[in-house]
Amino acid sequence: MKVLMTRALNLIAGLGLYDLWANRNLEEIHDTLIKLGSLDGNEQVLDVGCGTGILTSRLAETLRESAVHGIDMGPQMIRISKKRAREKNQEISYELGSALNLPHANGKFDVVFTCLLLHLLDASEKELALREIYRVLKPEGTYISAEFEEYTTCFLRRTVSSYPTGIIGKCGFRVHSRACGPSITKRHRTSYRVLVKPDIRGKGTNG
Repeated sequence: MKVLMTRALNLIAGLGLYDLWANRNLEEIHDTLIKLGSLDGNEQVLDVGCGTGILTSRLAETLRESAVHGIDMGPQMIRISKKRAREKNQEISYELGSALNLPHANGKFDVVFTCLLLHLLDASEKELALREIYRVLKPEGTYISAEFEEYTTCFLRRTVSSYPTGIIGKCGFRVHSRACGPSITKRHRTSYRVLVKPDIRGKGTNG
């Protein structure tokens, strides 16, 4: 992830501007992500790139019997997330860390969420992040995301970050469903995807 971008997001979060933007632009997206989860309230759930914990907190409200975790590499983001959880008396486990090296055991989670994370990563980092998400999911676990299809990351050079469609299968996932999402700031189109980690236990070759 770009260091300057991380620092900028941290600063914006500390000033309260991130929450103002998120509350204005992400409520519909969060509603849809939760609906796509089809969760029954007994899952282990992880929000990767949780930001200030808005989605994570909503997951905890919806899934009162579930264990909800959030991780972000921004110290201010995690500080605000923990403050939000304390104010709402929510038991959420927040950790400072990277999507490229998740500090969780293999096969720990039933569901992993991301919301507008992947455009912040370069091509190699996107693959690392997808592989890490795959690793921490249980067999038949699901990865539910709302991500930009394309996002201009450098306006002077017109660098475009695209959703890594071509490496989904390479990272082991099976596509369960995909749907178009709203456009953010009238320019950046989003899509929802539900990816499944196939259960390959005991499915070796014969002979």
